[in-house]
Amino acid sequence: MSGRLRVKALLVLVALVFVALVPVALLWVALRTADEPAPDAQAGRDARAHGRSVPLQRGDATRGSRIAPSADAVRVRAVRVVDGDTLVVRVGGRSISVRLLGVDAPELPRAGPPVAPDGPGCAGRAARSALSRLVRPGAVLYVIADHERHDRYGRSLLYVWTARRTFVNAALIRGGHARALVIPPNDRFAGVFRAAEAAARRAPADRPFACAGAFG
Repeated sequence: MSGRLRVKALLVLVALVFVALVPVALLWVALRTADEPAPDAQAGRDARAHGRSVPLQRGDATRGSRIAPSADAVRVRAVRVVDGDTLVVRVGGRSISVRLLGVDAPELPRAGPPVAPDGPGCAGRAARSALSRLVRPGAVLYVIADHERHDRYGRSLLYVWTARRTFVNAALIRGGHARALVIPPNDRFAGVFRAAEAAARRAPADRPFACAGAFG
């Protein structure tokens, strides 16, 4: 058999193999797609499985915290809450520290003897509790960055949403547990945060907080 005939025979063989494998590949893709739930359905299942908490307040109190994340949001898993504006998430097999953008929560009290629930540092503890109610360990979260990706401590600067599409940053402000702290160029949701803070300041004085909160 000449070299030209060998090449033709090889091309015919490759074509036959390709034609035979294409239907198998299409069937495999179809089966995988059928077995895989849609992103929203999966997020909902994950939320139920991990005891997703409801927003801090109902009705008018969560207005502005229901802004849905954009299509470029990245899905991550919550690991733990550090304080009222910092948490740890897991993405790509590694854990990263996240500083919530546009939010400034009261500091936690320094280590020392136990204090009364409404004593010094109570606002910091209340803020951490509020964030913990929104972000449970293992829960699905969606995150978006702004212009600056990290702060001076190496923490990732992010906007965070729950699987139920609650805008965590705005919910903390609207609940009175944090102040709006918008520092350009990270001002993508500046209007949302300022409106949330204004609404929190207008809230009645008998809000169910452990103490005065961020505005005390």
